[in-house]
Amino acid sequence: MKQKTEIYEAGLSAESTDKCSEAVRKYTSALNLSGREASRYALTVEEILLDTQESGDCDRLRLTTGRRFFRSCITLELFGKQQNVFRKNSSGSVLGDSVLKNLGLSPEYSYAEGVNTYLFRIKKKSVNPVISLIIAIASAIVLGIIGKFLLPVGIINGILDNFLTPLHDAFLNMLGCIAGPMIFLSVAWGIYGIGDAATLKKIGKKLLTSYISTVYIVTVLFSLICLPVFKPEFSQNSVSGSELSSILNMILGIIPKNIFSPFTDGNTLQIIFLAVVIGIAMLFLGKKTDAVAKAVEQINYIVQYLIEFVSRLVPYFIFIVILNLIWSDSVSSIASAGKFFITGVICIPVMALFVLLITSVRMKTNPLLLAKKGIPTLVIALTTASSAAAFGTNMNACRKQYGISDTISSFGIPLGIVALKPATAINYISAALFFATFYHVEISVSWLVMMVFSIGILAVATPPIPGGAMTAYTVLFTQLGIPPEAIAITLACDALFDFLDTGIDQFLLPIIMLPQAGKLGMLDRDILKTKSK
Repeated sequence: MKQKTEIYEAGLSAESTDKCSEAVRKYTSALNLSGREASRYALTVEEILLDTQESGDCDRLRLTTGRRFFRSCITLELFGKQQNVFRKNSSGSVLGDSVLKNLGLSPEYSYAEGVNTYLFRIKKKSVNPVISLIIAIASAIVLGIIGKFLLPVGIINGILDNFLTPLHDAFLNMLGCIAGPMIFLSVAWGIYGIGDAATLKKIGKKLLTSYISTVYIVTVLFSLICLPVFKPEFSQNSVSGSELSSILNMILGIIPKNIFSPFTDGNTLQIIFLAVVIGIAMLFLGKKTDAVAKAVEQINYIVQYLIEFVSRLVPYFIFIVILNLIWSDSVSSIASAGKFFITGVICIPVMALFVLLITSVRMKTNPLLLAKKGIPTLVIALTTASSAAAFGTNMNACRKQYGISDTISSFGIPLGIVALKPATAINYISAALFFATFYHVEISVSWLVMMVFSIGILAVATPPIPGGAMTAYTVLFTQLGIPPEAIAITLACDALFDFLDTGIDQFLLPIIMLPQAGKLGMLDRDILKTKSK
């Protein structure tokens, strides 16, 4: 269907707001977006107009829908004084939480010559990553078997040495190049995206503590569970004084010598330390750091765009790796990854059940009732592998099913999508222990402490975008001394894990919010204990 550019201009009023919302809904529906996605764009435009109308700083609007540089776009222009509703310090407004920009739910904003411009770039529907992955794996296996039978050994070795290996190394170099900046920007912008220091003190501190402590408890507990499963090689002096000293040095070594060395040396822990310090400083300084915040935000968009681009290359990378393994007679490494995959598939639902039971005891509520209330969110996230797709359903469940106040849910859900990833942490644990065993990496107490500490931070720091976990695995393996060859097999499994991870993490999000909502007096217990409709 060919798209026509349509323009609607009117004075800013309740009537024009309704017409704009309906026009956006109609346009996005014509793009074959789901009803939920179309509604999300329409509601965001409506909220922008309502916030602007309330301030009285603008008196006229122009809505343009159509293609812009071969991309479907929605442009909303508001004529008057500068007012970016996304930077308003309102903890009760979803639009006030800039962390939503990491989910693609907020437009780009600019102001020039008396016009506030909000630009939505509507993403094209992409091929299901699982389908792309299956095609890549099947093609590599077929071509690999045919090549083994038909091609001389000399030609195969020539292709490996002159073509496949250089491409493999180039892809790993790309990952290493963007891994450090991605982690830094994800953490710093995530902290700054909380909105303001008052919100951090009132709600954010409790929720962040709850989210991060959950991730670390899961990481420690399931590390202990997975150790006897994978049976890694332990060093003989794993509890010696030198080991304890190395743990202390690791903790103290998180403070860098200067602001540049963490990036030049590739020291992940120091990069994360800098990101936390700078993010908190920006948050407390507020408007004094607007210029820096804008730069961080824009660089963050650039890095995320690069990650999305690199993530599109993953099927080709996996094709190259599997073909390489078949032609170099190393197929056993693929088959052995089944243990890593099965462990994750079993442990993630067990973890969800554990969290559900603990919360039901704390809230004195039937666990089956809590689970039933979250099933719609679980189904959407599980089938789409998209936290953004489950956002609206999760918000609705918080209000109407769990009885969580809008004040905390409109802040806690976006923050939790970024910070609460216990299922992702289990994947990192399984991958780290499996490949440490597979490549005979010697394990010690300090290595385990490093693993737990790094996984907890990386799980929180992994951005909820396609390819986010890809760079996190690169960072983790480098930190733990695991060869980079492990990344390809991990990515193949992670493409399937992504659906389970997203589903479980989004399902648990409002459940983990319940105790904090109760402590803050923002929970309607009557709604919580009412059977879901």
